[in-house]
Amino acid sequence: MIIGIDASRSLRPNRTGTEVYNAEIIKYLIKNDTQNTYRLYSSKPPTGAMLNLGPHVEWRVMPFPRGWTLIRL
Repeated sequence: MIIGIDASRSLRPNRTGTEVYNAEIIKYLIKNDTQNTYRLYSSKPPTGAMLNLGPHVEWRVMPFPRGWTLIRL
């Protein structure tokens, strides 16, 4: 199964609780589920700890500054 997640909050440079929670829940799911493929969507390329999450992770960059989730997803 392919599981799609809006991961844009996890890539924000100045993260608050919501952004940290988003990143950690994504990392936990991917670490503990090796049977499914995770397709992570964001408006910019991944960086830092979100860059190399594993072989069953695909990033899809939707280069729209606002409203990209409404338009592209």
